[in-house]
Amino acid sequence: KFPKEHGGLGLHQREYVQILEAVAEASPSLVGQLSAQNTIGTAPLTMFGTPEQQARYLPILTRGESLVAFGLTEPTAGTDLDKLETTAVLSADGKTWKLTGTKIFITGIMDAGMVYVVAGHTIVDGKDVGPTVLIVDDLGFNVNESWDAKKRKLLALEKRGMRITPWTRDGFEFMKIKGTDQGFIQMRNFEVPAATVLGPVGK
Repeated sequence: KFPKEHGGLGLHQREYVQILEAVAEASPSLVGQLSAQNTIGTAPLTMFGTPEQQARYLPILTRGESLVAFGLTEPTAGTDLDKLETTAVLSADGKTWKLTGTKIFITGIMDAGMVYVVAGHTIVDGKDVGPTVLIVDDLGFNVNESWDAKKRKLLALEKRGMRITPWTRDGFEFMKIKGTDQGFIQMRNFEVPAATVLGPVGK
């Protein structure tokens, strides 16, 4: 249902729902992923992304060359934005952010090329200005790669300060949607460029 100028089909909401219904009959897992990519996956970029971010990310997402996950839920806060503990600290030169915190129930994380991370606390010049969404765009995972390839990327991310634990690869399975994976993310001073902020800082 994405606009044609961003590489989508420009479908009406009714047409989009009809497609979801048809796909759901064949695969609940696939329809879940399809729905997620068309809502929390790409909608934030069209609503809040800069022209540069839209030009960079939307074409590869709408073409299906990469998937995106959404890192919101936390162990103690759930999805309560006011209680999120993940922190993003802007460097003194304003060029990078350092992310620290834990996210759980991240659907599709092991097939995602990128993930939105919602920080409950954004520290700028020593002051907490509120929640901010940042794009981690170099996870590098994709659907068609081997598990060995994924493990190499997991190790590379861990060296940088992000540890991803894939629950569904360790015997945990969903009912009905067994083609879906979930995991959790632990970050400690994980660095991302300042330009990866999605939307206004502190909002």
